[in-house]
Amino acid sequence: MSARWSYRELDHAIRTVVNCSRPLQGSETVSLDSALGRVLSLTVKGRLNVPPWDRSTVDGYAVRSIDTAGTGSVSLTVVGNVRAGEFYKGRVGKAECVKIATGAPMPAGTDASVMFERTSEVKETVTVPCGIERGDEVSTKGVDIKKGSTVARAGSAVTPGVIGALASQGMGSVKVARRPVVAVVPGGNEIAPVGGKASKGQIYDVNSHTISAVVSRSGGIPVIMPNVRDDRSAVKRTMLSALRHDACVFSSGSSAGQRDFVAGVIREEGRLLFHGIRVRPGRPTMFGTVHGKPVFGLAGHPVSSFIGAHYLLAPAVRRMARLPPAVPVTVRAKYAGSEPADPHMTHLIPVSVTGAACRPVFKESGAITSISAASGIVKQQKGMAIADGETVDVEILP
Repeated sequence: MSARWSYRELDHAIRTVVNCSRPLQGSETVSLDSALGRVLSLTVKGRLNVPPWDRSTVDGYAVRSIDTAGTGSVSLTVVGNVRAGEFYKGRVGKAECVKIATGAPMPAGTDASVMFERTSEVKETVTVPCGIERGDEVSTKGVDIKKGSTVARAGSAVTPGVIGALASQGMGSVKVARRPVVAVVPGGNEIAPVGGKASKGQIYDVNSHTISAVVSRSGGIPVIMPNVRDDRSAVKRTMLSALRHDACVFSSGSSAGQRDFVAGVIREEGRLLFHGIRVRPGRPTMFGTVHGKPVFGLAGHPVSSFIGAHYLLAPAVRRMARLPPAVPVTVRAKYAGSEPADPHMTHLIPVSVTGAACRPVFKESGAITSISAASGIVKQQKGMAIADGETVDVEILP
């Protein structure tokens, strides 16, 4: 391990990155249907009662519960019909009822509903069971949301349920925290942009698009910048330009020289907090701050680049976006294969999970199918071997 590198354990590296990625200030107003996954900037209070009136929860008859006191059954006269979106005109009197649809407002004078299946109707007379209680099959005014109550709090994530609650208040837009804009910088003379033709000796830019997907999934907005040459001055110009945004990620080429350029510029312009994490793949990952903004240098091989983006970049973007930390989903599975212990490095092994078993799909750091074919990752701690058939924890990839 080179002395010029400053290694960190993975957990330490994650804490460092998250602590240096500050929640962004500022907010914006977006349409309600664009707010999913965003974070509310303001607490929303109820403008309306939901429901706005007492309403039936069944198709049946709106009745006066007092008319059903006693035992057996009682006959009531049907004096009208009310559908959803309508109000019954008049007041229901003694021994009367109104046919009612689910969601329709309760007629004045009634206090309970009886579903059709519990009744029998002949002409304009309906027989209903006795013992109907006040409030049976009725959703009362404001039982869901009361006017003036808290519908959603500032700082909470907008979920489908929150969108529904805001929609119930007639809100077409909502104020949310600003999303972090992350500059993604492809690097290496051998990299060609997708959508065009690669020259002889070039490969298409896999990393920028994988990283951008991680940024988007984590609540950020990726901006892919032009490819930077293997040249220190070009790296410096690109980094300073990229930091007009909220964070910068270099997806380094295979050249060790370019990684050195990125590390050198971070040292020159800010602080290089670590260069190297004790994991495979992903060992060359670096991180620092320049002008107070996070700067990542991810390894050039696609699997290593993804590992850095998944474990380090994603939690940083979530924190900048004011989203809560993601909670990993893990399953237990029997490992189909064996892995020798590595005394120096933790191994992050992409696996495919089928039923109660998992099998490694890692080919090499340069093979993106090691990730595209993976449903999870097994973390093999340094110094620990994995035996064939051993039960392991698998972190399911989102």
